[in-house]
Amino acid sequence: MKIFFFALIIPILVLASCFEDVKYDIQPIYRDEELTNLWASLEDVYNPSTEDFIKIQNYLKNGQRTYLNVLFDAFLESGCMTKINRSECCWTRILQNIKFIGNDQKLPLSGIHYLGGSSEKDKSKCIIFYASFNGNCNPFKENSYIESTLQVIRELEQIGYKGHVIYHFGGYPLIEKGSVRLMHVPYSFKVLSFLEAFNLGYKNVLWFDSSMHPMNNLEKVFSKIEEEGRLLLFNGLDLSYDFNYKDVPVLPVIAVESAGINVQDLNQIPHVIAGIIGISFQNQKSLDLIEEWYRLTSLTVPAMTLYPEEFLLSVSSWKTNNKPNGNVWDYFDARSAVPIRPYHGKKPFWFDKS
Repeated sequence: MKIFFFALIIPILVLASCFEDVKYDIQPIYRDEELTNLWASLEDVYNPSTEDFIKIQNYLKNGQRTYLNVLFDAFLESGCMTKINRSECCWTRILQNIKFIGNDQKLPLSGIHYLGGSSEKDKSKCIIFYASFNGNCNPFKENSYIESTLQVIRELEQIGYKGHVIYHFGGYPLIEKGSVRLMHVPYSFKVLSFLEAFNLGYKNVLWFDSSMHPMNNLEKVFSKIEEEGRLLLFNGLDLSYDFNYKDVPVLPVIAVESAGINVQDLNQIPHVIAGIIGISFQNQKSLDLIEEWYRLTSLTVPAMTLYPEEFLLSVSSWKTNNKPNGNVWDYFDARSAVPIRPYHGKKPFWFDKS
């Protein structure tokens, strides 16, 4: 059964090699025999069938995936574990055992919402979301990621957001460009979502996780993105804190060095939080950041950490001289709310840490 995805083709200005890649065809740098055989077995890498998605899900769950040994071996060598059990919840972040299709083979859905009476032609800003068919593993609430994202979209309407929302429920961003070849990289959907927004011609783009709930009008957030070229949030720590964290190999040496840096560099690199990310595609430095983030993702091995997308984003920001320009605590209040209920504060978001 074929699955056809929403796509909008518009002329774009190619500014860097990664943007050239996503205009035509995604071809990752890292390949191994198992991945090559998987891709060759698919009916169509640019328009996967239901059976294709099932094959990919089975590979993520049961494949050898030798690149994972970068992290597994680091844990075993550190002595903090004597045996690796892939079924344990602590590995879900790196294994990315996500569901691209729903139960009973429910099909992916993607498209654009035009909120607040925004014009379909207005590409000045958009918010991007990706949600798999998985549950969110929260023991206090049984919402799926899709249900949580739909709730956040309703909240955007309630606060009066005027702009576009690009969403993918299942499937993957840029699937028609061959993003199947990056599905094995944990959290690659974030950088691919930004590249898709670029392909669609948007100028200022905001990602935030579905655990972030908008409380107030986001115009100031988008103004900062437009004026400074980015919104990157800093928690006051550098990557050396993660590297030395309680003898747990959060950042294995092999992953660090494969990103083109050394361990000594880590104390100079701020840990950028990936729960809220803003990028202006009118700013060349921000384009450079996305370029580098995409390149590191394409290498696969640098993502073999306990915080895959945050490590790649942090390194990319540092390499391209895009310093964090926001403190996390200026942008959200952290609360535990079971069940979810309305909360009003002065900050743009509140973060559900339950």
